[in-house]
Amino acid sequence: LELGVPCFSIRVRSVPLAMGNCVTAPLYALSACLGSCCAAGCCKLACAGFVNSAKGARCLLLWLQVFAASTSLGFVLASPTWLEKPCSWLDSGLKLGSGPSAVGVCECFNATALAPQCLSDQMAYRIGAAAMLMYLFLLLLCVSGCARGAASSLPVLKFMALFLLVLAFLFVPNSLFSGFGFCASIVAAGFAIAQAILLVDFTLTWNDIWARAESSWRLGGVSAYRWGLLIFSLVFLVLGGVLVGHLCSAFSEGAWKAAPLTALGVSVLMLLLSITEWCQVGTLITSCAIILFAQWLTWEALAAGYRPSDGSVVSLGPPAWLDLTVGAAGLLALLAFGGSWRGDAAPSPVAVELASQAQRGSDSQSASSRDEESSDTTVPHTEANIDTWDFAMQCLVHSVAAAYVTSVLAPSTGTAPCIAWLVALGVSLLIYGWVLVAPKVLTGRDFS
Repeated sequence: LELGVPCFSIRVRSVPLAMGNCVTAPLYALSACLGSCCAAGCCKLACAGFVNSAKGARCLLLWLQVFAASTSLGFVLASPTWLEKPCSWLDSGLKLGSGPSAVGVCECFNATALAPQCLSDQMAYRIGAAAMLMYLFLLLLCVSGCARGAASSLPVLKFMALFLLVLAFLFVPNSLFSGFGFCASIVAAGFAIAQAILLVDFTLTWNDIWARAESSWRLGGVSAYRWGLLIFSLVFLVLGGVLVGHLCSAFSEGAWKAAPLTALGVSVLMLLLSITEWCQVGTLITSCAIILFAQWLTWEALAAGYRPSDGSVVSLGPPAWLDLTVGAAGLLALLAFGGSWRGDAAPSPVAVELASQAQRGSDSQSASSRDEESSDTTVPHTEANIDTWDFAMQCLVHSVAAAYVTSVLAPSTGTAPCIAWLVALGVSLLIYGWVLVAPKVLTGRDFS
């Protein structure tokens, strides 16, 4: 601003503008610095970490499942109604005005009365879909020949990718994930088949360990371990009988009662077969556990498809906490017995010794070269310890486990889920039946 005066002129600077520059310039620099530092830190964190064993790869997949399941459970227990404010901002930014929300999960606010339940279900669907997609992508990498890289590299990035997938799914229409929720209730039955395999493996191993320890501790002339096997077998048998009575009482209409009685009859026949001299690998505790597990699967199937004759909507299925407990037990068994998909996934002692000898030979040149190469000693050993088949099966089971968790937290019922659970029941019984008769059919193999 110039002021004209006869003898001289005065130039006055804009003080508010200069003060604005003084305030915004440091803030701009600080935001740019923080942004670059956060981006660099996130990239560094995403590339950090390395898994150096098959057991470590299993633990990573399990923790990824725990992260997804606990997040879904948090949204179910406390409905994310706080999304209403971001949704209103999003509507305003998209010039939607005061009309209905039409962006992703915000569609739940169109029905105010049902918004909390809708938000809980939709968030469970989105997290379950993200977890399932993550496991299927890792399975695809295994099939493509990149199993060792998928199992050992970028463990932190897997958790970050799960979060980013859920964030992106927030903008996808609810109708798509409602369809996913119904499909998840069907796919969840596949997790029961994996649980049946793990249950048979676990109980057979349990029986073998306690049977070999019979001579170490005796009670009244009989091994205490044998008493323990008998007691646990009786507990499983009694629980199975109690569950049969509950199912026949709760599902008493029409042919629904026939399902638990049929499952009981087939499993009891297998029990009688397993304790005969003809059967080489049958055990009492395994057969009793199968009786209980068969009734559990029947309960899941009937709860998914049962509709009372009066048309009322009732929930007769297992409580959610019991469903989650059974699922968690299956995942822990998967962690412990996952290598039994094809023998033991761990490397043999001979392979470990040869690898260590080769490593010591490569470090024997000079002291300086040994110091430089010591940081890379885990890479070849890590690759040798990753079992491709085991990791692929872990990814497959965890993918159906993600669908199982989704179906528990946001259940969908119908004829298709009921049929899926009945098929899982039949397949589980066939698997145990094959375990009992396989030594007589495949006489050329050793089942000791």
